[in-house]
Amino acid sequence: MVKKDAIIAEFENVGVSKLSDGTISKCLDICDQYELDEEELAEQWVAFSASHLGWHNKVDEDILARMVAEMEREKNKAKSIAKPRVSSQAKSNLSASIPSGYVTPQRAKPVSRISSEHDSTLADFSPASYSPAIFTPSGKKSASENSGKIVSEFGSSNEATWKASNVRRVSVESLATGSGVLTSQYKHMFEPAHLTRAILSDRIDFLGEQLRKQNDLPEFSSLEEQHADDAVFVGRISCCAEDLKLTANSVVITSASDKDAETPLNLQKVENYSHFTGQVVALLAHRAGGKLVPSKVFTDVGLKPSENPLSFDFSTGPMEIVVAAGPYTYSDALTYEPLQALTKYIIENKPHLVILCGPFVDSHQQHVQDSMMEGSYEQFFMRLLIDALGPLAGQHTRIVVVASSRDAHHLPIYPSPPYNLSAADKKALPDNVTLVSDPCLLDVGGLIIGVTSTDILKHIGPCEISSQSSDRLGRLANHLLQQACFYPLHPAQTSIALEAWEKYAQMPVKPHVLVLPSDLRFFIKNVDGSLVVNPERLAKGVGGGTFARLELTKPAEDKPFPENVRAQIVKI
Repeated sequence: MVKKDAIIAEFENVGVSKLSDGTISKCLDICDQYELDEEELAEQWVAFSASHLGWHNKVDEDILARMVAEMEREKNKAKSIAKPRVSSQAKSNLSASIPSGYVTPQRAKPVSRISSEHDSTLADFSPASYSPAIFTPSGKKSASENSGKIVSEFGSSNEATWKASNVRRVSVESLATGSGVLTSQYKHMFEPAHLTRAILSDRIDFLGEQLRKQNDLPEFSSLEEQHADDAVFVGRISCCAEDLKLTANSVVITSASDKDAETPLNLQKVENYSHFTGQVVALLAHRAGGKLVPSKVFTDVGLKPSENPLSFDFSTGPMEIVVAAGPYTYSDALTYEPLQALTKYIIENKPHLVILCGPFVDSHQQHVQDSMMEGSYEQFFMRLLIDALGPLAGQHTRIVVVASSRDAHHLPIYPSPPYNLSAADKKALPDNVTLVSDPCLLDVGGLIIGVTSTDILKHIGPCEISSQSSDRLGRLANHLLQQACFYPLHPAQTSIALEAWEKYAQMPVKPHVLVLPSDLRFFIKNVDGSLVVNPERLAKGVGGGTFARLELTKPAEDKPFPENVRAQIVKI
């Protein structure tokens, strides 16, 4: 029989404490209805919290009701999958939808057969051959009448060629995004509350020290102590509202101590402010009416650019870069016409570097959601990659493929390791293709490029309050530079592994170029000396999207970066 004390103990083991009587009663009802014991209930909560709440450690009756609704959806989905199908194609779809841990895995076709059946020519790029049963052309024409139209521009492009004249391959090296470079999968799905607290506290201590040195501040005072006069404090911006919506009345600062004390803020005396949940700040403030009233707020840790000079040979021409982000096919078809058009552009213009951000097999795409593919997502992705990038084999163009947690075949966790390929798969790819993690920091002949395929701009926007009304997109991007982090938001709007985040999602140097693909409107901006690029999406719904192209000329000694860059956002 399920017991009240046992429920409290199991939730404490996963970092949840202080359950109300109503919450405990609801837990007992759930255990009785679904025949769960105390440990199984806690495990169900951990899975739900990781997938939907970003490891939120609060449990109440409303949240439990959401968990039960999700359990019912999964239960009904399992029932619908279990129904017998008429066609052999549908039967194959059923097998593909069951996790491999529950069935005897089938032997996949060797990559060598894939390569032999599909030559590396643009004409053979046809995903219809992978899953012919679901191949239906999009209602959108493959070539839009706006194809090639310039929709945004940075710098003067009068002398731009957008074609590489120097055909030597550039060097691409992955730099550490914290304590190292993320190169392989890691364990995730459970982080005790004490570890989460320690990681966030360490981050406050680290950035606080950077803020103190950058702004020549005295030693910080404790938020728990009472001060009659002005003092300097450090902490993390949080929200005390039940709906977790940050407003001027719900903004609080959380200390780095084990007590997790929250102190309300009164921002009336701060002329210009821009805050979001998770932001580490230093305050010059005094106490009044139970609140801290800051007169100055410090948020910029003063990220320094790399001191290494550009080693690219500009004597024969500028460096050409192309940046695109998935989805790469329309929402109503898996025909990948936008990716095919981009491949054609790359073949014609031969840029030195191409950065392709996932997703490639987008988990939001309708055919993918309906599990209508033949074979596995991994097989589809691999064939797609070989056919799309095969025509670029042997060329000087370097191709960097950035992983995405939105890919159906990949781990739905941030930071995301590089796409996991077998030795045979890697051998089948051209030797000029490099697979990297999300996020990543690249050294391209001395040019530092930071990339994250996760839509941090869209995530951070609703969690921000600001007294500034102009250039919102530039301001959102600047938060990453000021906090020296690719994903500074907490609580996160995606499934995040905080221990890996601490190791692999930081920004140790200011990048020359920062690539932030987003559903928000495309832009190219000079943000505090970094060129921030949002190429938007190569496919948008049933229509073609956009990609970015950059041309770097030899930097002049009297002109700082990015005045030597021309850039455009182009319709595919």
